[in-house]
Amino acid sequence: MSNNGSHEISKAYRHATNLYLTLRLPEALAVVETLVSPDSSGLADGTAAAKPALIASAPKKLRIKVWSLYMSIINALLELGSDEGKQVLGSQNWRELAAKARGDGLWSEIVNAGYNGIEGNVDAEVIINLVNLLLGHAPSQIQTQHRLENYLSATSATNLDFSEHLYSHDGGKLDSYSVHRPGGSGTNTPRDLNSRIKILELYTIHVLPRNEEWDYAREFINLSDVLDEETREVFLQSLQSLKDEKYKTAAEDAEIESSQTKGFHRMHRDESTETVRKITETPSPLDTRQKPNLHARVSSSETDYGIESQHLSDTATEQRPEQTPIKRPPNPSQPRQKLSPATKAGKRQAAPAGFVTQASSIMASMHNYIAAVARSLKTNPLMLLRTLLFIVGLLMALSRKEIRDRIRRITAAGWDKMKGTVGMGVKVSYL
Repeated sequence: MSNNGSHEISKAYRHATNLYLTLRLPEALAVVETLVSPDSSGLADGTAAAKPALIASAPKKLRIKVWSLYMSIINALLELGSDEGKQVLGSQNWRELAAKARGDGLWSEIVNAGYNGIEGNVDAEVIINLVNLLLGHAPSQIQTQHRLENYLSATSATNLDFSEHLYSHDGGKLDSYSVHRPGGSGTNTPRDLNSRIKILELYTIHVLPRNEEWDYAREFINLSDVLDEETREVFLQSLQSLKDEKYKTAAEDAEIESSQTKGFHRMHRDESTETVRKITETPSPLDTRQKPNLHARVSSSETDYGIESQHLSDTATEQRPEQTPIKRPPNPSQPRQKLSPATKAGKRQAAPAGFVTQASSIMASMHNYIAAVARSLKTNPLMLLRTLLFIVGLLMALSRKEIRDRIRRITAAGWDKMKGTVGMGVKVSYL
């Protein structure tokens, strides 16, 4: 390449670098694209073929700098995000750039535009930057794995092109591609060796684990003839650490998800229990109507039989001097008072009406209770289990002799008190 062409590329590179550093990314991308894109001006009238890109004839160091700057600009544009990227580049340009950087389009562009389509001629530094870009933005690393395998295979093949050797014997200078063509495993110099080890690190520690190729990565490291024992051990330890960390993170995520699910079920169960409790505690209209009658009956019972001994003695003392009225047999000659038919029918219907009301109230209460129990069992099946556990606990308690004896004593004492109360009530009624 002439000095003028190299100077032109260097000048464009410095200008694009200044634009990139000042965050004028679209302008920087446009300048670099003039260097890496083929010149298709002669294709308009069909009289000439497209000229190779300027980067194709640049020296190695300058070529690596231009490609590195090109990928840095693309990375910065992708990190802007979809919305801001579309505002900066336009929707169509943004979609094309994102598709190229997230697939294998950028890799193909670099090989074809910069190295005449020869995979093995790509500089190792360019491959390293390209793989890092794909690891950061490509959704899948399967294509990256295939392209890296092709590159490693191409650079490991023996060079059978003798033209450069014949050309060197003639005293001529080799072009930029002939200088870079690999011989052997691509580790001719210490710098090439370091670049090769870096590529192997990206391939085995980053690309293969993304594709769940753990065993293949370990086998590749063990069989590689480029790595020494110390480097091989470091690679294996790093690979195992990545695997352990990934599975640990997966286990922690599963545990967190499980705890969240349990918390959701517990909250739902508590809400169901609270709903059932509110339903069971809410009185029905029939229960509300029956409470005054029940209270009246309890008060009446307390009035009839809740008499203390002192009050009974006072009553007996006061009534002792009074004479009990003598009941005389009815006089047959005296006419008996007759009741009207309406009065007799009212008396006959009074008792059945009160009994029917009480029976209907009891049945309604039982129906409400059974419905509430059914709803609670449907929404909270654990209530049945708690009830069964309560019954079992009660039976176990009753199976103890001292508890049965205590219940028997309490029952006998209550029965004696009730008999005494009933007896006193009979005596008072007799008096």
